[in-house]
Amino acid sequence: MGKATSLLVLSAIAAFLILKRGKKSTPPAPLTSEPPTPEPEPPTPEPPTPAPPTPEPPPPTTTLNTPYGVAVDSTGNVYVTDINNDSIDRVRKIDTTGKVTNLGEEADPPFSNPYSVAVDDKGNVYVADTYNRLVRKIDAKTGAVTNLGEQANPKFSSPRGVAVDSTGNVYVADNGNNLVRKIDAKTGAVTNLGETANPKFGNPFGVAVDSAGNVYVADTYNSLVRKIDAKTGAVTNLGEKANSPFVGPSGVAVDSIGNVYVADFDNNLVRKIDAKTGAVTNLGETANPKFSHPSGVAVDVEGNVYVADLSNGLMRKIDGKTGIVTTVK
Repeated sequence: MGKATSLLVLSAIAAFLILKRGKKSTPPAPLTSEPPTPEPEPPTPEPPTPAPPTPEPPPPTTTLNTPYGVAVDSTGNVYVTDINNDSIDRVRKIDTTGKVTNLGEEADPPFSNPYSVAVDDKGNVYVADTYNRLVRKIDAKTGAVTNLGEQANPKFSSPRGVAVDSTGNVYVADNGNNLVRKIDAKTGAVTNLGETANPKFGNPFGVAVDSAGNVYVADTYNSLVRKIDAKTGAVTNLGEKANSPFVGPSGVAVDSIGNVYVADFDNNLVRKIDAKTGAVTNLGETANPKFSHPSGVAVDVEGNVYVADLSNGLMRKIDGKTGIVTTVK
């Protein structure tokens, strides 16, 4: 290689090195990254709202709403049919301390407008379950409810009055059939009483029986109080000496000596027919408030008279000695 050529090559190499040294290399950009966005904290759960406590059922009311029928036993316990109390028809017992208990609550079907009640010497209770067209018995020991007289022909139609004698025979004022009927305690057979009555019974509401088996009837639509003789079956009218005639008598009771007590519904009176004279007197005239449509009546062994004072919504007692009227419930 010539000298000139060698110089040319060296010059080119030198120029290349100068250019390379003068040119700064750009360092790579640093890797940058956003810090990760933290996940939001989960919300703190609200404590669960406790369920409201189940309310206690209200205790059954001990006040009467529409007392219709009444009976009293030998120890002074009072039995009443109470219609539409808290929309329920009840048969109730008021003991001598004033405590109220409901009877026959397991009845199937439930009572429907029971209009009358009776009690025997064993404490069994009998009910004229009017709208169910049944006559029913509540057992004193078990509370079981059974239907009586189911072999009746015709069937009961709106029975409104019920009574029981000392041997367990049951008497029914069968309102819808215009009949007074007897259910035999032993056989359950149903017979009609007083079929010779003139006029015929007209929608009887109340019935009672004395120790001799004579039957007393509140013959409501005829506005009569009547007696069916136990031996002859003859029907006679009672209380015809009254200064004002009965108007729509609804309930009837009889005491141990044959005096008859009447809930004289449309006269707003409670009346007594004397067994010996037939005289009619008004009882409890000092009552405050006055009786308003008395529908049921009963008498105890001491001569105290109990009244289902329908429109006043009260059960009342007329003292047998003083005539003073007090409220039982």
